[in-house]
Amino acid sequence: MERTSKNRDSIPDMGFNPFRKQARRAADLVMVVVAIAVTAGLVLWAFLGG
Repeated sequence: MERTSKNRDSIPDMGFNPFRKQARRAADLVMVVVAIAVTAGLVLWAFLGG
């Protein structure tokens, strides 16, 4: 079965919708801060010979 844009009805929708409304949550910021802190800690540990 060939998947072309002409035959759009036979292709099931799947994946993420890039046009959906993005909802920022406090947990998103917390995860980013924790990831940066862990990365900085590992880099310091590597440089300081821990």
